Amino acid sequence: MFYFIIYNTPLHIAASEGNFEAIQILLDINEVNVNALNHFGQTPFNLAAENGKLDCLELLLKYKKVDPTITNQAGISPLSL
Repeated sequence: MFYFIIYNTPLHIAASEGNFEAIQILLDINEVNVNALNHFGQTPFNLAAENGKLDCLELLLKYKKVDPTITNQAGISPLSL
């Protein structure tokens, strides 16, 4: 329930929990917004970095539409974590 209060997409949830298989499935869906922002300005890439999910970060980086430079509301970039 908490995830939806802060507007996390299924990709946000999969990335934050390190669910590699779910990320693969979601990336195969062309309509998924890989740079969607939640209530805190975090992308799925931000959440994977924040939670130390390195395998998920590598998978997300292989997807050309992912922008790893997007900062959250606090101005923190996933590349600085």
